[in-house]
Amino acid sequence: MSAKLIMRWNVRPDMESEYFEFLVHELIPAMNKLGINEIQVWYTAYGECEQKMAEGVSESADDMLRIMRTSEWNRLT
Repeated sequence: MSAKLIMRWNVRPDMESEYFEFLVHELIPAMNKLGINEIQVWYTAYGECEQKMAEGVSESADDMLRIMRTSEWNRLT
């Protein structure tokens, strides 16, 4: 059974352009390489919650745990 990872966070206002570059050129490609697929990222324009939310799916909960224990994942997060 597949496993879904959901992450939520805020971006510092002075880092928005750097964040976008990181997201497009590092985070999403690295997540794919690690085995997290179907990645989606949302921006919250209104409301009392985190500014960004991203999700991705792995083949299984065991795969997701393995991914989250890697040094590459630790570097990304």
